Amino acid sequence: MHTPLDELVDFKYKIVSVLEDSQDIVSLLLDCQNIDMNDDRVNDIDDTNIFDHYYLDYTVQQTGCFIFVEAEMSKRVTGTIKDMTVRIYVLCSKDYMKLTKFKGMKGNRRDNVMRLVSDKLDGSKDFGIGRLTLESCSFVSVPNPYTAMVASFSVSNYA
Repeated sequence: MHTPLDELVDFKYKIVSVLEDSQDIVSLLLDCQNIDMNDDRVNDIDDTNIFDHYYLDYTVQQTGCFIFVEAEMSKRVTGTIKDMTVRIYVLCSKDYMKLTKFKGMKGNRRDNVMRLVSDKLDGSKDFGIGRLTLESCSFVSVPNPYTAMVASFSVSNYA
């Protein structure tokens, strides 16, 4: 059975796969420069640091950096074409922002993870009729001790 909302699942699955296959992103999330992609921690990254939903149990005060992926159908243009929006949230513990183990990298962990996410997704032809396009990137208000940003990408797709 095919529904007009299948892409909500498909987009998130594809994006999570792209992100968890990126050594640079995984290295920043797990605080291990040039991490071995065969490391056991990498196998569990989609259960510990990259999620296909925007939710973190705030009763757990876990130090770390996390990526959340959400997708929505922003407009159904015709019966066969719709506009899709993908939002990527990067949430980072404030005491995990410094990149002390990443020699030569400037800035902070949250901004660099978002930069690398954008590099992997912006312009990709793997998600629709045209290219996945970065539309905006802004701060998100989250409870202490975290800080967060969200990037919105858009693309038209077949229903």
